[in-house]
Amino acid sequence: SHLGDVQKGYEDWGGMLKSIVTENPDLRFALLGGDLVNDGNSSDEWEQFFVAASPIFKQIPLLPAPGNHDDTPLFWNFFALPENGPEGFKEEFYSFDYGNCHIAVLNSNKMGASKPYYNTLKNWLQEDFDNSNQRWKFLMFHYPPYPVVYDGHSYNLEANWVPLFEQCGVDIVFVGHQHVYMRTKPLRDSQIQADGKGI
Repeated sequence: SHLGDVQKGYEDWGGMLKSIVTENPDLRFALLGGDLVNDGNSSDEWEQFFVAASPIFKQIPLLPAPGNHDDTPLFWNFFALPENGPEGFKEEFYSFDYGNCHIAVLNSNKMGASKPYYNTLKNWLQEDFDNSNQRWKFLMFHYPPYPVVYDGHSYNLEANWVPLFEQCGVDIVFVGHQHVYMRTKPLRDSQIQADGKGI
């Protein structure tokens, strides 16, 4: 299951979680694409989030990516995430296999091409996917490369990261941030492709 930005209305969100699990009793884990709370420095908001989340996520793992609202010390203190990312970013960038799927989770707050560690992160992702023999390759992070409305982060992602995603054979990218449901047609080189020929 992939979930988007929570930020507010934690009690209602908790009720939605219960409905999702009731309708899908075989769920094994959930991905959450960032902005779990609105103020990542507020222990009160985190408490509300975990009160709403705990009935479900005591049963199945929650694997989050940080968003722009919650990439704070509290986020990193609360979650114990896989430590197989690049040096210095062990839990911010991580991956795991489930069934015939390989899933990588990225911190899109750190994915600017002008950052001194840009090549370190790209090289890690390339090696991570190159070393996977799984049939399906998924990515999750917060900012969308193809937003519904203008987003100051999308150009960097489309120009500097999407070509790598395509080279790595990524099948699906899950994102958040825009607070709407959307999906694209399969895309490659920013052009619509036939099914199975793009991300």
